[in-house]
Amino acid sequence: MIKRIILLFVLVVEISKASFIWETDDVVWPYMSPGMQIGWNRGEGLFYSFQLTVGLILVEYPIIPGMTIGKRYFFGNKRKNIAKETYTYKDIQISLAGIIGCGYGKIINSGEVHKKSKLWIMVPYVPIVLISYDYVDFERKHKKNHWGVFGVIPIWTNFERWYPL
Repeated sequence: MIKRIILLFVLVVEISKASFIWETDDVVWPYMSPGMQIGWNRGEGLFYSFQLTVGLILVEYPIIPGMTIGKRYFFGNKRKNIAKETYTYKDIQISLAGIIGCGYGKIINSGEVHKKSKLWIMVPYVPIVLISYDYVDFERKHKKNHWGVFGVIPIWTNFERWYPL
């Protein structure tokens, strides 16, 4: 997984450094955004996730594409005889100025691959906190709807300075 993160970030940086003949100013800035989520679903209860998103900030447009990889841990429920589970997920996403976004990808556990869609919105006045909703197409399971709260730290650069550091 670490190899994929490094490869993904290097790819984003190299794309962003590409010079375009018709442009003299910065065209795109690379960004990375580590995140941590805690959430709930009716089927399994509490879960938490860790993720890393990398992407490009298009300087002249408010649309921000990105790619995410992460891990999701379900706590399980002894009363309902539900075991703890760990999933790996990856998706692509797009956001409007980092305020609202959506994504599509897959979530994997023990070779089982399931489709995953996500929506998120920034909490007003708290720019590093997001409210999220994921729909995971688990077959014959009741844990399809996932609601959560994310904490993220977006870091971007124009190669002269790293922001917000």
